[in-house]
Amino acid sequence: MLRQLVKYDLFVSMIMNKSELAESTRSVQETPGETSLPLVLKKLLLSRDETLQVASTHCITAVLVPSPAKHALAFIHADIPEFLFEHLSSSSEVLVWSSYNCLILLAEEPLFFSKCHTVYGW
Repeated sequence: MLRQLVKYDLFVSMIMNKSELAESTRSVQETPGETSLPLVLKKLLLSRDETLQVASTHCITAVLVPSPAKHALAFIHADIPEFLFEHLSSSSEVLVWSSYNCLILLAEEPLFFSKCHTVYGW
């Protein structure tokens, strides 16, 4: 269901703005139960279930495709590229290609290169 919802720009804008708002207020006041979309997708990437990993990469791609510059920073700050690089060594062709597609979109953001995520790719 999340994969279908992230196809709608209005939903993505709402959930990402809520995520950014929660992260900015978290430093002032901790809000338990509030989890950002990038962190939820990161948890799915870390699962041992390949289906969940692929679904997570598809959701990340769906969020980034319309405008990578708009949301890439949130995913980079959540250290998503680190785990995407790890999935490039998977034996699953679907997971490898899905991860590669995400990395290509995230690489459009200059912070991707300055935050040392490219080290994982070597």
